[in-house]
Order: sequence, then structure tokens, then C-alpha cells
Amino acid sequence: MTGHIRSRGENSWELKFDLGRDPATGKRASRYHSFKGTKREAQRKLAELIAAASSGSYIEPSKMTVADFVRARVDQWEAAGNISARTAQRYRQLVENQIVPHLGAKALQKVSSRCRRMAHDTTQRRTRGPHHWPCPPRARRSASRRRA
Repeated sequence: MTGHIRSRGENSWELKFDLGRDPATGKRASRYHSFKGTKREAQRKLAELIAAASSGSYIEPSKMTVADFVRARVDQWEAAGNISARTAQRYRQLVENQIVPHLGAKALQKVSSRCRRMAHDTTQRRTRGPHHWPCPPRARRSASRRRA
């Protein structure tokens, strides 16, 4: 498999590499990736992409959203018999009420750990209310008794 790097501006590169031939049509399958960084870093990234493509572990970039993925996953679990219909119904409620409002529209490949943390924090604030104590009531009482 081969690849090529083309400059697109200051510290911006276009990485092009081949995936081989498409078995159905016999045409070459090429993929493009944008990369920001130094030329040496771009060369490393291209080598990683070529190695992933040749080993079969390359994953195509996708525009699938978090909501689409989670809904499909629940459907898949129910169809496979891993969960009951009642459990699937509850999971769908949780997906629509907890995940979709915060992360649903975001592309699955763009979700970072920071996004997950922010969505979790927002959900916690909504369920506890704006005036919640940071620790359970029993811990508050024992802490106040120790000070006296």
C-alpha cells in the first residue's frame, strides 16, 4: 500500500493512501485525511494509517451520531435476546432523556472524554437540583458535630 503527503498551508497536510482494489468494481480505493502538525508528524500519521489499512484495523470516518449509535445498539441487544423487551424499553427512555439532549447530535468519532464528563455533570445537576449538598446528609451532620 502506498501513500502521499501534500501541503495545504502552514502546518496543515493532506494525507492520501490506498486501501487496495475494491473487489466489486476492481477500482483503486483511496482515502484522504487532513492533518495539522509538522511534516514529520504527518509522515508518522500516514505510516499509522497505511499500517492500519494493511492489517485490516482501519476504520472509516463516519458521520454517525451518538444518538443513532446508542439506539441501534439497544435494538441490536434486544434482537439478539441479550435483554428483554421491558429492559430495552427502559434503555430507550434513558437514551432519549439522558443521552440525546446532551450528546445525541454529536458525531460519534468526535466525542472526547471532556464531552462525556460535561454531559455527566449536567445530568447530575439536573437530577439533584440547583441547591444540592456535595455530600450526603449523614456526613454533613457528623462533620458539624466534630467541629463543636
